[in-house]
Amino acid sequence: MKIFLDTNVLVSALFSASGSCAEVFRTVSKSKRFKLAISDHVLEELSRAIVRKSKIPLDHPALHELFTELGKHEIVPSPSATADVFVRDPKDIPVLVAAIECEADILITGDNDLLVLGTVKNMRIMKPRNFVDLFVSGYH
Repeated sequence: MKIFLDTNVLVSALFSASGSCAEVFRTVSKSKRFKLAISDHVLEELSRAIVRKSKIPLDHPALHELFTELGKHEIVPSPSATADVFVRDPKDIPVLVAAIECEADILITGDNDLLVLGTVKNMRIMKPRNFVDLFVSGYH
């Protein structure tokens, strides 16, 4: 099952090791049951968010290690197309289109403008907590 993570999930996972976003990231990145996909757009947003929130320079060894680890998963190029569905916030279009183009089964996000869509082209869009409840809790 291919899982696409939005930037806000990755940022939350980095800054709160005990939350549902961290649990999603640990599970999806390490389990053979799931295949993690992110886009280069998400990686760029993540870089900016880390620098803005933590003031850690991008050349810090811990960040190099993080991005090296993320690079082991499927990295989807930024899409050139736009979504053929209405998205309330146009800034979310690159995330949605990348998830669709890589044929993700689930897009995990905390963004209400994406969550309101529910399902797009057979791809479910869900909150991290819902993913944990449905696919992680009780599974070992």
